[in-house]
Amino acid sequence: MIETTLFTQHWNTVVLQPTSLCNLDCTYCYLPDRLEKRYIKEGIVKNTASAISRCKQKTMVLWHGGEPLMTGHERFKRYLNIFSEFCPAQYYQHSIQTNGSLLDEKWCDLIMDYNIRVGVSLDGNATHNGSRKNWNSQDIFDETVLGIQKLRERNIPFGIIAVINRFNVNEPETMYNFLVSLKPNSISLNFEENEGANVGRAVFSRDQIDNFWNRLFKEWRKHPAVSIRQFRDSLRTMNRLINESYVPRDVRRNLYPTIDTEGNVVLLSPEFISVSKKEREKFIVGNVLQKDLESIVAEGSSAWYIEDFIQGTEMCAKSCGYFAFCHGGQASNKFFENGSIKTTETQYCYASRISPTQTILDNVNATNQFSEKETV
Repeated sequence: MIETTLFTQHWNTVVLQPTSLCNLDCTYCYLPDRLEKRYIKEGIVKNTASAISRCKQKTMVLWHGGEPLMTGHERFKRYLNIFSEFCPAQYYQHSIQTNGSLLDEKWCDLIMDYNIRVGVSLDGNATHNGSRKNWNSQDIFDETVLGIQKLRERNIPFGIIAVINRFNVNEPETMYNFLVSLKPNSISLNFEENEGANVGRAVFSRDQIDNFWNRLFKEWRKHPAVSIRQFRDSLRTMNRLINESYVPRDVRRNLYPTIDTEGNVVLLSPEFISVSKKEREKFIVGNVLQKDLESIVAEGSSAWYIEDFIQGTEMCAKSCGYFAFCHGGQASNKFFENGSIKTTETQYCYASRISPTQTILDNVNATNQFSEKETV
């Protein structure tokens, strides 16, 4: 049984959508508005920065589009300067998730000048990136690798997020070794998901999922050059369980506010801002141009879908032996896959938590400590 106070009072991450635009038309993209030319209003940035300043706790500010670099150098620099003006530097850390194809020297200058953390989306080698094309159906693999090369030339650290799809699901070893060759500081892997504009396509059998993680784990154990988020998270939880430092009732989730280009706020999952326009309104809990973010989050914590998520999480805690590793899964996946947030397991749960965790248990003697190198 989990505690009824499921959510922390402070949101340690805020997602800002600088633009709805994207220069790519990836076949698995869940964003329906990526051809709409909208940029976040400066007042939204100011109000968000001011809210973080008032909270006086370190917050990750994740700029996530669309493609954030479609905002343009000068406009994005104005946004960053607004943050600098209205929030002390010790209270925030900028982060950006990009497809990397637009990275150039000016963007590298900006990233370095404002100490921005960088995540790049790339699914492996050129063949593995068959889902990632521009609006003219042209591959953008070379452009992304060139962007990564610019980061490396400037000694800018970056992580990679890869989507497991039909082009790489049967080649985990090749995919991993190629990504390692690019020298990221971390790798995160997400199976293609049914959500937003990408519903009804992404179906993987459990055998496919298990085979992928099992082969990847064996390859990673041979050559653990880069941290893989799913293995790292599971190993850390295992060590806490072994050390008896894990408290089953001590579950705390972040309300994770996401703010779109118009100032609208959704909670729990950024993907809720990408539901169809006729449904989107029921997930919006306020607008930062009309009310301060602290009040929006506090009042929004009693929204219908938050209550549904709490009930679904209670159900997960009672029924799932892997609860310690996911704490109830993701609300958006429950909504898109199951049609209700007040539910339990999804394919996302199985693919991102259950299968990688069970893979470790099947391959490693779980009564022993894991090395620090493996859990970092």
